[in-house]
Amino acid sequence: MESGRQKEFYDAVFKTLQVYFSHKFFLKGGAVSPETVRAAVPAAGHEQIFEKLRRVFDDCEMVRYALRGAGKEKMREDFVQTREIIDYFERYL
Repeated sequence: MESGRQKEFYDAVFKTLQVYFSHKFFLKGGAVSPETVRAAVPAAGHEQIFEKLRRVFDDCEMVRYALRGAGKEKMREDFVQTREIIDYFERYL
């Protein structure tokens, strides 16, 4: 992140979320998406965290496939949100 290597950073964020959710909900790694995670959660609600998850996944896709870049501030924001997402799932789901 500090080196500004956007593609590598977003590859790491994406893979981290893939591995985390595949283990948490017994999903195949390639099947992890905001929609499959949402479907795996038994309780209703939690909309704010799912919106964060969708935004981080979208940012990963946009940068990884060179549709747009992200500055260091956006990378920091996505890093913080990724930590918040994982923390939330560890605590509440």
